[in-house]
Parts: sequence; structure tokens; C-alpha cells
Amino acid sequence: MQAGWQTIVSGESFQNAAAFTSAWNYAYPWGNDQNGSARMFVTNVVASNGMVTLSAWPVAVAGSEGVSSKNPHLEIHYNSGTFYLKQQITINAQFPNWDMSVQARVPSVIGTWPAVWFTGAHSWPPESDFMEFKGNSNCWQNTYNGKWQSVQTTVSSPDDWHSYRVVANLENTTNVAFHYYIDGILKTEQTSTTFVDSPCWLIVDFQMEGSSGAPGPTAPQFFYVSNLVVRREESPTH
Repeated sequence: MQAGWQTIVSGESFQNAAAFTSAWNYAYPWGNDQNGSARMFVTNVVASNGMVTLSAWPVAVAGSEGVSSKNPHLEIHYNSGTFYLKQQITINAQFPNWDMSVQARVPSVIGTWPAVWFTGAHSWPPESDFMEFKGNSNCWQNTYNGKWQSVQTTVSSPDDWHSYRVVANLENTTNVAFHYYIDGILKTEQTSTTFVDSPCWLIVDFQMEGSSGAPGPTAPQFFYVSNLVVRREESPTH
């Protein structure tokens, strides 16, 4: 590839199942469980006509699926969907600038925990969450650097389409600056020292309960995603 901006993935990957599975994997890189009460299944992720629908369904019998394998080991109350980008994101001297954006419709009732985030493939930190809702209409945008930097923005009607974006810029050999946007408006700027040369997984996640509160809803919930674009700029010196 030539130096300059390159598109790693675009909304075209959501056209159908074949396009989706060429760019994305189902569940988490580490399995089907995480820190909430949902367990992830392939059938709860549907890509069609440029949109992915993630669904969370209450389990039929309480306790029938045991507990999450991940801390804090909550009882599984939902079957849900999550997926992650096959290509890792690495901010370094070769690729110092990254631009990631998505359009989403999210539920905002207690117990729903939709998020788009990326985290270290080999260590934690780093973590950056450029869209996270935890049981209400406040969007969290966070960077974890051994301690949390977090800003909440109230989003009007989050179940309508809104755009969420992060621009990451390598500042020097240790620092990465993150610029977080909602609907094209800059909301916060944060700096981390744990991202340089640290490969990361990009995850579109529909977890439940946990940090989003409990009890969660008794009816199925849906999280819609479209136009997810990941771009990076290659330095002309490489």
C-alpha cells in the first residue's frame, strides 16, 4: 500500500453474511462470556443490507445456563450478540493516525449495555470506548490508562440513529491523543500512554446488566449498527 489514508473496513462489510464473515468474527476474541449477564451466540448477530442487528433475549429458565466464565461471574440471564474485527488496530510510527466511526441505534433501559470499543490483544490496559451506554441515555467515552478518563454526554433519543467517532493521533513515542465525537461534535480529548505498539481488538458489544444495572428488561432488546468505518494513515517515512 502507498502512504496516506487507507480504509481497513467500511459499511460494505455489513451487506450480507458472506461480506460480514470476511471482515469480522463472532463473539469476543476470548470466547462467549464477558463481565455482564449475557452469553454471546452467532444467531444473535445478523448482517443484511448494510446493517447489523444485535439481539439480546432473556433465557427461558433462570439459572439454566450457569454463570459467566469472566469476573464477576454473573448468572447468565440473556443470549446476545457481539463481534470483533479480524484485523487488529496498532497505533505506531508506521500508522500514527486512526479514524473510527459508526452509526448506531441503541436501547437505553436499565440492564442494556451496548458499546463499541477496542482493547489490548495481549494486555489490559489499553482500552478505548468511543460509544458505551449503561442503562440510560448517557453515552460514555472513555480511555483506560491504568486509571479511567471518562466523559458522559446525554444523547437525545439514543434509539434513533446517531454517529459516534474517535480519532487517535500518535503524539510521540509514548503518547496517543484520542478525540471523541458524537454527531460530529467533539465531546472530549483524552491522552493515553499504553497504546503505542500495542495491538488491539475492535469490538461491537451487546452485553447486559453488570455496570448497566439490574434487573434487566424481560422483553428482547435490539442494538442496530451501520456504516462502521475504520481508516488509518500510513506515515510517508515508512
